[in-house]
Amino acid sequence: MQPYTENSVCYLIDCIPWPSRLTDAYILSTQTIQLDHGKGMFRKGEIDEFHKSLPALGNIFEAQVKIDPEGGAGTIDDLSEQSDRGWGLEYIRVTELRTGTSWHFDCLQTIVPDGKFFVMHECEVQTGKAETVHDLAPVKYQITTTTSDIKGGGTDANVSITLFGSLNDSTGKRLLRKSKTHLDKFEKGHRDVFEIEALDLGQIKKVRIEHDGKGIKNSDWHLESVTVENMSTNEKTDFPCGQWISKRRGDKLLFKELFPDIS
Repeated sequence: MQPYTENSVCYLIDCIPWPSRLTDAYILSTQTIQLDHGKGMFRKGEIDEFHKSLPALGNIFEAQVKIDPEGGAGTIDDLSEQSDRGWGLEYIRVTELRTGTSWHFDCLQTIVPDGKFFVMHECEVQTGKAETVHDLAPVKYQITTTTSDIKGGGTDANVSITLFGSLNDSTGKRLLRKSKTHLDKFEKGHRDVFEIEALDLGQIKKVRIEHDGKGIKNSDWHLESVTVENMSTNEKTDFPCGQWISKRRGDKLLFKELFPDIS
């Protein structure tokens, strides 16, 4: 996250996809800012969040967005599976974290990578309330995955997680990149620990965990459980699984939706 400065306001920018992917994206405010890119971001069906510290914009009546026609690091390979290099964008939501006010800009089409700005006019404003602002403060969540201690239980696939909370919001799909406990993550019998940062979701009601089915040796994964801890409140929630996440085993699905252990 970019740091606060005396005369700046932190904005949360949500990009909600339409039926496609994108390269590098830029959104226009009082200045043009790049939405950070990298491998594993801006994929089809995913919501991407960005925190940007900007001069206070007041009432936002228009957003302009464009795609860099040259692409960027970590994006060209992701785009090789599609015939064009457009960005399927459903809408963009901008939230001022200090007040909780958000602006919703519909797009509902594919933006071509011609370097020209596409203009979206504000269609909905939700005014924030002072008592809800604390819920919009970013917090860190510690994610612990336990891989079952059975033959072939580990995976080399890329694993992602989505957290859903009581405040009717989610983290969007987050790639679990670097384990704090193991260099080679998701191996048989391993407990891997990750950290992600997101807006306060309240009580965690559900997690969706999935992988891409790719792996040098093995993509099948037998997941024992997931534990989510809010690092600000130390509240822990356990999500048992005990199932294969696999194209070949169990229900042959590459995702599981898990709910809290209420025992």
